[in-house]
Amino acid sequence: MQPQDILALLREEPFKPFEIHLSDGSSYSVRHPAMAIVERSQMFVSLPAERSPDVPADKTVRLSLLHINRIEPIAEGKKGRKT
Repeated sequence: MQPQDILALLREEPFKPFEIHLSDGSSYSVRHPAMAIVERSQMFVSLPAERSPDVPADKTVRLSLLHINRIEPIAEGKKGRKT
C-alpha cells in the first residue's frame, strides 16, 4: 500500500471510516482521521479502550504498509474491531 493512498482516505471530506486488513488476518478500524499517522513505510493507528470507544486512545499499534492487503469502508452501524 502506498502512503498517498491512505492519506487520500484520511483527507476525504466528509471523512468515511475504514478498516485496514493486514496479511496476517488482523484488522484495525480508523473511525476518525486523527486516529492515524502515516509515514513512508509504516503507519500508526490509535486504538480506543474496548469498553468505551469515546475515551482517549488505550494504545497505539504500528502497521507496516507492506502488510496492508486491503482497506474497506466501514458500514454505518458496524462496530470497529481489532483481530
